[in-house]
Amino acid sequence: MSDQFKIEQRKFFDRWVMARKKLEASDFFSQFFTRFYNIHIEYSVVELVNKASVRLLLDCGCGTGELCFLAASKKDDIHIIGIDISRNSIQQAQSLALSKNTKQKLSFIVGDIEKLPFRQNVFDATLMVNVLHHLASLQRLEQVLEQLHKTIKKRKYLLIIDCVLNNPLIFLYRKFWSLIPDYAKHSLTEDLVGPSGEIPFKLPFTAGMLRNYLALANFNLVREERQHLFIFIFYYMYKVIHGMRRLFPASVLFSLYQLERVLLERSPVRALSHVITYYCECLD
Repeated sequence: MSDQFKIEQRKFFDRWVMARKKLEASDFFSQFFTRFYNIHIEYSVVELVNKASVRLLLDCGCGTGELCFLAASKKDDIHIIGIDISRNSIQQAQSLALSKNTKQKLSFIVGDIEKLPFRQNVFDATLMVNVLHHLASLQRLEQVLEQLHKTIKKRKYLLIIDCVLNNPLIFLYRKFWSLIPDYAKHSLTEDLVGPSGEIPFKLPFTAGMLRNYLALANFNLVREERQHLFIFIFYYMYKVIHGMRRLFPASVLFSLYQLERVLLERSPVRALSHVITYYCECLD
């Protein structure tokens, strides 16, 4: 990741923290996507934390520490370290840890996941949620996985949840975005776009490519899960077409959600999922 690219990423996530506060306080349609639709993330983290041998956990790209606080609430004898490139995010996480009186179980540091400041074989588990697609290149992705392998104890755990490029709706969304006038892009919240209406860079890789990189870094894939087929696209469209909330009220969203779950579990279209969850073991 070039220095300039890293600076731009840091600026974006510093802005995104404030934009997300507004988003989560808004209507049901937004909250459906920021909370309920992504509940699988919380389930996966809790499953990881509940492993008996997990005492020291690293959250790479922790943001404001939501998953760190979740992990701390589920286990007494655990310490969680969160690292993120965004200083604003880390400051919010540190303030929240003080207000919740959980500082003894949580540590937050500003840092670069490409240069982890930890010794080898120290963590019982590491989680990385929606981080890898923000890297600058596949070479950087490979380097990050190699760094994680060094810091995780052998035969211990890595949980990765991320967006993959298996779904053709991603291409349609970007084509749709290119047709929107610039003045409309400026009006959108910064959780979606940069200051000039640009879509932040997202590293393109498929589920198969990520599996291969994990194998190269000497991680064993224990289990794979898949989420999100088509409902996620409504979230992006809603940011441009506010009437979407009338077309897709709560009852319709939940019905579509149930349909999506059935398709993900019982049909070949699950290969087109937009999000994958990989439960991995760190090999010798």
